[in-house]
Amino acid sequence: MPLILHGHSFSSYTPNVLIALYENATPFAFRSRRPIGRSAGHCAAAPSLFYADWIHPIAATFPLLRAYGARLLGRPSFARCVDEARWLRPHFPLGAPDRD
Repeated sequence: MPLILHGHSFSSYTPNVLIALYENATPFAFRSRRPIGRSAGHCAAAPSLFYADWIHPIAATFPLLRAYGARLLGRPSFARCVDEARWLRPHFPLGAPDRD
């Protein structure tokens, strides 16, 4: 049974996974999924907002954006990704801050 990739054309991760699968000639089946509610937007925004805040901390003058970032970090799926990648922080080119 081949690997099954569940993704969406507009998601932030699908192209990355597809590139790796194509590059390694890994057999797989692709199942396109429609986003549920605003989850696709959250999935796309979370990594970008997370790293943007590392490079240039979001100022207190943007309380809604800061609150949105905090809500994203509160999502179990994103918090898990952040925790699983902590060992990579020393390799972040600009230096990782001591915060999430």
